[in-house]
Amino acid sequence: MDANRVGTKIKIMCDKAGLSQEYFAIYLGLDQTQIAKFEEGEFRLNVNQLEKVCDLFSCSFSDLINHKSDNLEQEYTFNFRMRTTDDLAGIAAINKIVRNLKEMNAVSMIGKIA
Repeated sequence: MDANRVGTKIKIMCDKAGLSQEYFAIYLGLDQTQIAKFEEGEFRLNVNQLEKVCDLFSCSFSDLINHKSDNLEQEYTFNFRMRTTDDLAGIAAINKIVRNLKEMNAVSMIGKIA
């Protein structure tokens, strides 16, 4: 996994959603300097933190580390500019449900094709 590429992808997603480094750091249980280092590829997130990123942005872990798509296109995104850190956990829970439903639908479509 290329830490710099993953950091860049996540930075782009945060920027598109208007999510500041400060609130993103609080959500992940880090400080802002660690997020800045992560975006530059100098710090790695652990698996639990990456899972929280996937929940927040409704993407899969493979989407996050996939070299083919440097810029994840999201079907939708929340605008975090007016949100508090307390809202991030709720948004992540909703997005996790959406991601799971999309994955279950994809699996059920494979069963129909076979």
